[in-house]
Amino acid sequence: MKKRLITCGIIFIFFFVLITGISLAGSNDLFGLSTVNNTEGYSQKIIITENSGKDLTSYQVPIFLNSSNFNFSQAKPDGSDLRFSSRGKSLNYWIESWDPEAEKALVWVKIPSLPANRDTALLLECGDPDAEAVSNGGRTFEFFDGFEGEKLKGLVWDSKKSGGGFIEVSNGTCKVTVPKPHAYDTSLIYSKKSFDINSMFVVKRMKVTTGKDERGPLLKQGFIDQISSRKNEITHKTEFAGESRVGWETAYRKERYNSFDKTDVRVPEGQWYTSGVAWYEENDTRSVAWYNNGIRDSKMDYSSSDYITNFPMRVYLYAESYSDASKNTGYMAVDYAFVRKFVESEPAVSFASGQI
Repeated sequence: MKKRLITCGIIFIFFFVLITGISLAGSNDLFGLSTVNNTEGYSQKIIITENSGKDLTSYQVPIFLNSSNFNFSQAKPDGSDLRFSSRGKSLNYWIESWDPEAEKALVWVKIPSLPANRDTALLLECGDPDAEAVSNGGRTFEFFDGFEGEKLKGLVWDSKKSGGGFIEVSNGTCKVTVPKPHAYDTSLIYSKKSFDINSMFVVKRMKVTTGKDERGPLLKQGFIDQISSRKNEITHKTEFAGESRVGWETAYRKERYNSFDKTDVRVPEGQWYTSGVAWYEENDTRSVAWYNNGIRDSKMDYSSSDYITNFPMRVYLYAESYSDASKNTGYMAVDYAFVRKFVESEPAVSFASGQI
């Protein structure tokens, strides 16, 4: 009788532990917050709210971390132990910037599905001392290049140059260069892959003037269908010292629009900044917008279904000297470039109060 009671007690304890574990896991799964191989450390719930009224798929969302929403002391100094998941599935991400001393970071997370006008829960985890870095721009974005190696990637880019223009890749930087005082020296790189409307081309770039003419080279960044014909094009162009003149050049079936001086980059020469060209369609109207260091410059907002195309296009970067053959030589330095999906009313990000 005693042995039977002991056996029944063991069985009861086993099933109690099993049912309790399932119950706890189930309560977490109600929010899609099952942990992913993380038995210790720090976890934080993040809510992504879709705002455009459209079902978004494989959408890249920027997550800004700071001292008010994230405990940097719980993560590795380089953030290599960060992990993001939703409903128990790991998500691809890329760390654009990570500064634990200032307690600031920007991380892009690719979310498989964001239902229209609904909330989607993510789980951020860190603190695993054995975790290795999995931040990956290529898996996160539609297109990505960090310019590793010593030459331009032939499977990713094509290039074209005239006069003394050339392309140089070294130490993680690509230089699109016009080095000689010739009239219309040019150099450019353009992607082999094409992208649909509702895309944004983001580049971390820097202008460097090497000649005596302080205007330096004319620089362009944007979308184009064919380099030779330029039937369809969206170009953000900067000119003069400090990139003080900024405008658009767009084309749709060769119908062209030019704006010459809409804003100022306001970034000192030789200083890195991010430049984002957004190309999108909302309510049957096609538009472009420009983002300086992640902040939209409303002076560059432009909409037109007559001068902005909706045909697929490639992305490109370009440098040119002026026609007067002055010594306005120099280059556009590029640290990284990527293409992500874009809607005007972007998803909102909020953090649950306190650690899970």
